Amino acid sequence: MVCRTSIWLSFLVGILFSLSISVPSMAQEFPEDLPGQVSPEDLNSHESQQDKMAPNVSSMRIGTPSSLNKRYQGWWQVQTSLLTRDEGTDQAFASVVTAQTNFDVKLAPMLAMRLSPGATFFSSQFQQRIDNDDYESQFYIGDSFLQIVPVSFLEFRVGSLSQQFIGNNQLVAENRAFPGLMEIGHVDFDSETHLDITAEQVVPTSRSLDVDREGKEPMPFFHTQSASFRFEPQEGFGGKLNAGHFTWLSLPSKVAYDSELLGNQPTCQSEACSFFNYSFEGFFAGGAVTWSKSQLFGITAGINHVSNTDAPYGRGNAEDWRLEPFIDRKFYRAALAIDYFFSETDVTPARYTSARFGNNNREGMAFTAKIHFKKYDFSVYGQYVSANPIVSDSNQFHLTSAILGVETDYASF
Repeated sequence: MVCRTSIWLSFLVGILFSLSISVPSMAQEFPEDLPGQVSPEDLNSHESQQDKMAPNVSSMRIGTPSSLNKRYQGWWQVQTSLLTRDEGTDQAFASVVTAQTNFDVKLAPMLAMRLSPGATFFSSQFQQRIDNDDYESQFYIGDSFLQIVPVSFLEFRVGSLSQQFIGNNQLVAENRAFPGLMEIGHVDFDSETHLDITAEQVVPTSRSLDVDREGKEPMPFFHTQSASFRFEPQEGFGGKLNAGHFTWLSLPSKVAYDSELLGNQPTCQSEACSFFNYSFEGFFAGGAVTWSKSQLFGITAGINHVSNTDAPYGRGNAEDWRLEPFIDRKFYRAALAIDYFFSETDVTPARYTSARFGNNNREGMAFTAKIHFKKYDFSVYGQYVSANPIVSDSNQFHLTSAILGVETDYASF
């Protein structure tokens, strides 16, 4: 039986709650996620590099409209990779090209707009039993919203909202972006200690034909309330804690049917009559710490947890444990991340989780390596994933996937 951790989850929630009520002062998603892309859990690595190369990339703190140096600014990045995937009678080999852009537009001292269009193109041979839009050529939008900042410590966002800020692929894939509203409060204890308190109300995206459903369905919603705490008490040591509550509401039969094929407990063999056995409401939490020695080498250790309290025991939990040693030298940075993960059948709707890790009802390992060549502004990365079904399922088999790619650093314009 997969291990559970509940004590540390309560501990993290307690820490964040106590911080939120003892503030001394107020101050100022896409195609399938690739391992080369940004992960909020890659502390002292990918995200810190972004802060140096593209200050407005962070999904939580993009600055205020008045802080923009010019009315129009942005960045771009390109990636190219080869990927393979094998599961049962499914097999795939593909060449993938991804281009991402970001535009920030200052409209007024308290009003700005962010646009993040992108495109992914596949040249591939796919044999698959289940339709999956994670491996289709497409144009997409990530964080694309209107930003309203009435005061420096409070902002509102309306538009397409990336789920990257949650930082938990087992709850919702970070490459997903849903339309809706977000409220964010920022607290700075000092220059290296920050607290962000966030609430969002979004509509999870899906598409279905009239002939595939019995009648008009209610509008679905995804609600989260969360807190994220970052700290760096001394040079060479820092970390992040986050915790929150989530609710999925009124999900359509199309999403239920797709999710049954991707790991949720099955209910019906057709789209029109499919439904989820359990509702989805619960908690998520995580943390990571990074230690480094004289900016030469170090290690990051982290964990993420999700618990659907409406699912029975053995059906509603997920965890991801990560260990990432790295070497950071003048001209390059090399890291190797090792993940052990599991996602039980009904922790969350499988349709919205990461396909690379096998969605729901999976237990396995992932190995991700990356070398960043600082002088030449590009990185080479690779990832290997091996996962098995936790509960026997006629739609799921042993899964292996691998990817090898090259990405440029973020270039501003």
